[in-house]
Amino acid sequence: MKRLLFLLAVLILSFLITYSGPVRYLELKLIDSRFRVRGEEMPPDEVVVVAIDDETYSHLNMQFPYPRNIYAKLLENLKKAGVRGVGFDIEFDVSDRDPSNDSIFSEAIKNTRNV
Repeated sequence: MKRLLFLLAVLILSFLITYSGPVRYLELKLIDSRFRVRGEEMPPDEVVVVAIDDETYSHLNMQFPYPRNIYAKLLENLKKAGVRGVGFDIEFDVSDRDPSNDSIFSEAIKNTRNV
């Protein structure tokens, strides 16, 4: 029983150290520094990056996060353009304000079959 409590305490302590603010901050700073040392790498010619930037915000006159139906439309347009694969560097970790947009986006992902 003592051994189990000891292992549980070690597990909890390890979790707290790993995910605590200062350790997480240090980890992120180290990642940033490694990317700075490596320098910018351009993608191969057959890869196109579709970025969402300040100009996008101005053009769409919307605030982030965009409704999921916007991403669905993007997928439809990319499919029409003949794109072979799509990757999102965005966390879709909370539901859209309008639940129907989640369904629209989900259907677009299924229909394109390359996300």
